[in-house]
Amino acid sequence: MKKTAAALLLLCLFALASCSPATVQTQTAAVQSASADTPSAQKTPAPVLFSDDFENGLSSWNVEDGFAAVDDGGNTVLEGTGHKWARQEGGDFENFALSVRFRQISGTMHFNCMTDNQTGDRYFIGVGGQDLYLNKQRGSEMSDVIQTPINLGEGWHTIEIKCFSGLLNVSVDGALYMVYRDADPLLSGGIAFEVLEDSDFMLDDVMVTETAEQDMETSETALHIES
Repeated sequence: MKKTAAALLLLCLFALASCSPATVQTQTAAVQSASADTPSAQKTPAPVLFSDDFENGLSSWNVEDGFAAVDDGGNTVLEGTGHKWARQEGGDFENFALSVRFRQISGTMHFNCMTDNQTGDRYFIGVGGQDLYLNKQRGSEMSDVIQTPINLGEGWHTIEIKCFSGLLNVSVDGALYMVYRDADPLLSGGIAFEVLEDSDFMLDDVMVTETAEQDMETSETALHIES
């Protein structure tokens, strides 16, 4: 019996010794890859509250003259010129992220969130020239909050505005430009676009998704600074 056990032990040791380091590494990598592909390791997409690519018209919007759905190389987009508004109908969101693709042809545009059409309350993020700014309006009172330089090249860009319990993050093309915590926050409202005088912007792929506290950046050390 002892001889049989010893023989089995020697066979096991020989099998282990015959495995090359590369084989062991390959097997380990395969196990790690399989673990990464499991559903629990993947981030669940945020629930979509509203989306519009303007291919089916403007039924979801209250638009003033100066905003219209136009063809841009076979793609339908929303274009705004002059000092005009386009307000999304019926939106009343809390703790959300607004993502919009835009192309600046000329001038300045405001991306509005937490808007209240009755009181005038809103946060608005302005894109124009070489500046990106965040302002707040409560009733008839407006306040300048943040202004930072930005170098936008030609073509399409994406702005994302996240709002969670008075904390705002503003990113352009994936780079974080603003972190702001409001001591007297606007906590719910709609979205709207405002093109200013002598301005022309195109918009596409509007999306509003739920956001959570863990999705927010709280530190200004993460900000992108233009060189």
